[in-house]
Amino acid sequence: MTLSLTDTFSFLTLPLLSVTEANNQIVIAWPTNYADFTLQSSPDLNPASNWTNITSNPLVLGLQFVVTNPISGGAQFFRLKK
Repeated sequence: MTLSLTDTFSFLTLPLLSVTEANNQIVIAWPTNYADFTLQSSPDLNPASNWTNITSNPLVLGLQFVVTNPISGGAQFFRLKK
């Protein structure tokens, strides 16, 4: 395949999660222009992990979707899935 200067490309931009702690709660946020993504969690990053949808609806604060969950024992990983 030969590319020229007139070829156009579309680049996929992926949302970044922001994770903070406040009052013994984990606060997860991502930009509102990624409304078609679902927040998921898993207790590990094993390739065979079962990712579970977070069922609470995110709040909109400014330009961010925000989900707050209690901090519980053990590791928890989060991702956005389209």
